[in-house]
Amino acid sequence: MKKLIGLSLSRCLPELVEGKVKMKNCSKIMAGTSYTSLPEWTEAFRNIARRNSLDIGDTIDTGFQLLCEGRIEQPRLTRNKTHNCAVYWVDSEDKIIWDDL
Repeated sequence: MKKLIGLSLSRCLPELVEGKVKMKNCSKIMAGTSYTSLPEWTEAFRNIARRNSLDIGDTIDTGFQLLCEGRIEQPRLTRNKTHNCAVYWVDSEDKIIWDDL
């Protein structure tokens, strides 16, 4: 199976926490966020857990695992771009439609 690229932190992180997508099958998540501090990330992960009725600890742990492994990218900060896709998972960056900010 090809590794998947997530295109929405708020949609893809819950699927990883719930096991719908295996961590080993997730290459990275291209988040639409622009966080620069650990408290911002912690609050984002906590909010995702609350909105999806997930265990807060599991969600924060999974989120920080991805972040520490370099598997969360923020194109708004690094590329000055955002993506415009109707799906949340793709198997190639070639399938991502990019827009300039």
